[in-house]
Amino acid sequence: MISPPAVDRWATQAIKRVMPSLFQAWLVGFVEPRLFSNAPDKSRAPQMWRLHDIRRYLEPIKNQEIYRSSFTEFALGATGAAGRGRRNIGEPHNQVYYRNLVLDEAREIYDLFVGPEAELTVSRLSDFWRGSTDVNQPMRSLRDVEDAGQIAPAVAPIGRKRSDTYQDQVERALQYLRRQRASGSELDDETGDGMNGM
Repeated sequence: MISPPAVDRWATQAIKRVMPSLFQAWLVGFVEPRLFSNAPDKSRAPQMWRLHDIRRYLEPIKNQEIYRSSFTEFALGATGAAGRGRRNIGEPHNQVYYRNLVLDEAREIYDLFVGPEAELTVSRLSDFWRGSTDVNQPMRSLRDVEDAGQIAPAVAPIGRKRSDTYQDQVERALQYLRRQRASGSELDDETGDGMNGM
């Protein structure tokens, strides 16, 4: 089987990776403000950083269809699975695939918070994200799309000593890959010392 183009693999991974962020944005930026505006006593309005409030509003059967549908539409719009506007600008080539992917991922993350499968043993949403083995934490930057990789040079050929020339070649290759102009990058190693630790 031929693997899909890199952009498609990245898009699929990005949709999966961004779903916790979309769910959190939907909760605190869409649901919570509406509940607050409708609350007769604003001091008792639900706060969506508390899992008790999240579950109280998302779990009841009468709410599930409404909130599931609301989150699904939010996620579809945020990912651009149908493109933008009447002309569907930016629509992906395989719209059915991406639409179904978003629907599946939205359903899975919603189910983490409701129903018999929900294991909400902590009280804060941030603690849930940190402790969950089922889903990643919401993204903090665009670099969070994939797990960080490590670029390491191959061992120098037998009979060739490890020299500054070899080191310089590796550094130039990494700079080229990153389109980097500076002599070092915070990505090189944990101390930020560049390739010097090699």
